Amino acid sequence: MTKSKSTTANNNNVKKSIAMQSVELSTSVPEVMARRIGQFMFAGYQPNENHQEEFELMWSEKSDAFVESWQAMAEQTSKINQEIYSSVVKAMFTPWWEMNALEVCTPKKMNKAALSIINKGLEPIHAKTTSNAERLKNR
Repeated sequence: MTKSKSTTANNNNVKKSIAMQSVELSTSVPEVMARRIGQFMFAGYQPNENHQEEFELMWSEKSDAFVESWQAMAEQTSKINQEIYSSVVKAMFTPWWEMNALEVCTPKKMNKAALSIINKGLEPIHAKTTSNAERLKNR
């Protein structure tokens, strides 16, 4: 009984983390977009050196966040696949009356695994966006 409670608590922590990141993204993304669009408008057809540096930084940050996000999700997926594979191999050598070997493949664990992949993918995007919002506020 305590095992399922801790699993539920861990699952809720992941959900809360995803929810909090989503809320913070929903407030910081429009702010960053508004500031960047304002910079584009202010820069005009011939942006000065400061604007050009900011625009280059913007593009590099986006591509870095995208790559980091996909890499983190791929690593988490690989880790989960290894756990499932080891569970299946263990189950192949376990008698049928001791089928606790497949507990990694329960729906609750699969849900937690999917949420952890999403969470890992959101982390780099969330970090870049919130840091951009703070940095652009201070300009």
